[in-house]
Amino acid sequence: MIEFKGLRENVRWVHPRDEMILVLKRMAEFAARAGLTIVITSLNDHEHGDRSLHYEDLALDCQILKKDGAPSMGQMDRLARFLRKELPGGAFDVVWRTAGHHRHVHVEFDCRQRQTEHPVNA
Repeated sequence: MIEFKGLRENVRWVHPRDEMILVLKRMAEFAARAGLTIVITSLNDHEHGDRSLHYEDLALDCQILKKDGAPSMGQMDRLARFLRKELPGGAFDVVWRTAGHHRHVHVEFDCRQRQTEHPVNA
């Protein structure tokens, strides 16, 4: 299941883009197979970096939480690996366990084709 629940404010999606709908479909597939809930915590809402793709409706942040409400690092490791495998290569960035991304997975349609660090162990 996918749940939309912002951390700072309500999740807002101004213009749903096909690229991000594909991401949500893959996430729903992962969640259904694993029997988990993926919480979308941000789309085009609150403040992000100046050039963030969140503002273009091409990025999202998500978490998988344990029953106590803490992020499930192991399940988010699995989700990040799944998305990197299932989303079209080179078109999407899945950012996890890098600076600023230790409590949520960030996924963006990389329309600018910028370099993103991906940890070796993810």
